[in-house]
Amino acid sequence: QRRKIERQRASCIRSFQAIKSADQATYLKSAKHNLQTFLALLWDCEGASITTADIQQRLGFDHPITRLFIHGDNSSYGAFEFSQSQRDQLHREINEILATLK
Repeated sequence: QRRKIERQRASCIRSFQAIKSADQATYLKSAKHNLQTFLALLWDCEGASITTADIQQRLGFDHPITRLFIHGDNSSYGAFEFSQSQRDQLHREINEILATLK
């Protein structure tokens, strides 16, 4: 199980890096999917069933992954657009967290 988690972690990190320069909609959709897949393995659940509320409950409201999911939710309703500097900062935070997330 540990090897499977580490393989998925590496895959998530690679995928996360690959989307860094994507447009906002693609970035948010891909980042959310990649994180759901990885978190599902860590949390032993179905990735598609992981919601923003689940992430808030497990990681906290101000966790970078929670913020990304909130941005994704808001963006899908046209209620949010973040600047390139905000996106870059959030991307760096999540990238650092992925290496140690348990």
